Amino acid sequence: MVLRALLAVVLALLAVVLALLAVVLALLAVVLALLAVVLALLAVVLALLAVVLALLAVVLALLAVVSALLEVVSALLEVVLALLEVVLALLEVVVEVVVAVDSCVARDNEERIAFLFAAIERQHQDLRFGASFMS
Repeated sequence: MVLRALLAVVLALLAVVLALLAVVLALLAVVLALLAVVLALLAVVLALLAVVLALLAVVLALLAVVSALLEVVSALLEVVLALLEVVLALLEVVVEVVVAVDSCVARDNEERIAFLFAAIERQHQDLRFGASFMS
């Protein structure tokens, strides 16, 4: 009888231990479920970070394209500036030629005017000589 009582006590203690073990396992299951939720949230955060990094990569690629385009525009502007300098030099040459031609034409006109005045003066003198000879 004592043995049966001891066996009943041992079985009762074993039942309590098994019940406590079941509670601990249930708590572990809750902790594991919470960990699974946290890991899922971390996976979502990591996916969002991957999206952000991909967008940053796209932005960097676009900035590289813009930088390359700006370099091309800069090179084109340098070419335009060089062409404008050539045009300016050509215009300076044209101005010098026009000034030289103008001075030649002016000198030629002065010589012609002087020649015409001299011819008029000779005609005038001839007319005076003829008038004095006639009288």
